Amino acid sequence: MRHTLLLLFLLVLPSCRPSPPTTPVAFDRLEAFIAQELADKDIPALSIAVVDAEDLLWSKGFGSADAAGTRPVTGQTVYRVASVSKLFTALAVMRLVERGAFDLDVPVHTYLPSFFPNNPYEAET
Repeated sequence: MRHTLLLLFLLVLPSCRPSPPTTPVAFDRLEAFIAQELADKDIPALSIAVVDAEDLLWSKGFGSADAAGTRPVTGQTVYRVASVSKLFTALAVMRLVERGAFDLDVPVHTYLPSFFPNNPYEAET
């Protein structure tokens, strides 16, 4: 649960659109906050980047990429996304439904003509 809350915080934060921190002092404060949260919540590793449009302003890794603590995390560490991508896909689809651009009640191959998943529950025609 605590990992989910931190992830949601990091996902929602960019949508708030505050002015990005641009001073070393702001990054120092952000770094101290993240380090404290990782310690308090026993999170093993995190990478974070601050961007403005297409410009990378700051990035840093915290923790270790392995249990032995021999591989420090950097701003370029690649993480497995696991099932998190399902959340974003569902969110995007539901936003399309709200706009009337997508109908959940039609077969998926209506939108993806070459995609015919095996559906044992599909009605025989």
